[in-house]
Amino acid sequence: MSRIIAIVEDEEDQRENYADALTARGFTVQ
Repeated sequence: MSRIIAIVEDEEDQRENYADALTARGFTVQ
C-alpha cells in the first residue's frame, strides 16, 4: 500500500527537503 502526501510549500528548497525525507520513509510524494 502506498501512502501519498501532498506538500504545500512555497519555498522550493524546503519542498525538496520534505520530499526527500518523506520518500526515505516510504511515502509517495506527488
